[in-house]
Order: sequence, then C-alpha cells, then structure tokens
Amino acid sequence: MASMRNDIFILPLRQQVIFPAMRTSLSVSTQSFVELCEFCEKHNRTHIGVLAVKSTKNGVDELYSTGTWCRIASHSQTTKKSGDKEVSVVTLSVEGQSRFRVERFTQTGPFHVANIQLLEERDASDSTEVKALVQSVQQSLQELLSETPQEKGEKGKEEGSGGSSLLRNLFGSASKRVRWPASASVLADMIAAGLSQLSVAERQK
Repeated sequence: MASMRNDIFILPLRQQVIFPAMRTSLSVSTQSFVELCEFCEKHNRTHIGVLAVKSTKNGVDELYSTGTWCRIASHSQTTKKSGDKEVSVVTLSVEGQSRFRVERFTQTGPFHVANIQLLEERDASDSTEVKALVQSVQQSLQELLSETPQEKGEKGKEEGSGGSSLLRNLFGSASKRVRWPASASVLADMIAAGLSQLSVAERQK
C-alpha cells in the first residue's frame, strides 16, 4: 500500500536519474549541501527525494513529478579549480529505496520541499510473458558482456557509442558468473542506468 511522507527535501538533478535498489554518487554545491543538512537536522530526516529536471525556462527549473526516495549513506567534500577560483564540491552517496510521486510542493525556494507518496513496485515476474522477456534480455546482456575489448571497440565505432562499460560495472564481466536481480523491475532499472545513450526522458519511463 502506498504511503505518504510530508515535508521532504527535494534535490533536483540535471542529466541524471536515480533508480531504486541502487547506490550512486551525486555532486552538489556547498550551498545546497548546507541547506540539506540544516533541513534534515531540523526535521530529523535521513532520507531525501531526488527529481530529474525536465526543462528550464527563464531560470526556473521544471521538475518531473516522479522520482526516487533515497537514503543518504555518506558524503565527502573536495575542492576543484574553476578558472582562477577554487570551488568546493560535495559528493553525496545515496541509496535508492523506492519511487515516489509528488503530491504537492510546500516550498520552492530557496530549495524544494514536497509532500510525496511512495509508490509500490508491481512486479509481474511470475507471469509466463515476463519470464520469457527476462530470459531474452539476460541472454542479450550475456552476449554483450562476453564481447572482447576489440569487438566492443569496433561495435562502438559503428554505433557511435562507448558500448557496455557501464553495464559491466553493474553486472560484471561474463568471465565471472553474472548475478541477475530476482526482480524484473530491478533488472529493467539496472539496464536503464547502464545505458549511457538513454536520455533523461527515456530513463524516466
């Protein structure tokens, strides 16, 4: 059953989509990190919502209404040079927990806060049709992961893509036994996360 969460800090993401059941890193400005920390401390929060930016008009971001509920696992801070200046960048390590839908934004400045509804994953892995599709996808992935570096390079030139490097990071190489996720929906999310050529709009689907 879907459940509500009120007054959740929303972190907008550009050119990035976070998926449930995955751990990833996000780069945020020092100002955003300070705002996040102060908010989470005030409201005793360990989770945030992340939403991809759909478009920007007149300096205002339009966000997708569906995002991922994430647990903040850790953070680190580094300093990078930007021209003649040094800029501090904070890297957040987050774990995707579940998808959510925004019910209402309660604040849009200086940062976003929203009431959200966590969404249940409907997994139809037991159906014959889905099982057949999963097997077909796994076979195709196995073949892709089995490509030699030379084959991968030639194929990448033909298709104009780097190929399977991100997928290898997620699933491992075919020389070792690939551990497939039990859930068809998680498998779909992992593939979407591993295909760098997909646009944000395609990943949102």
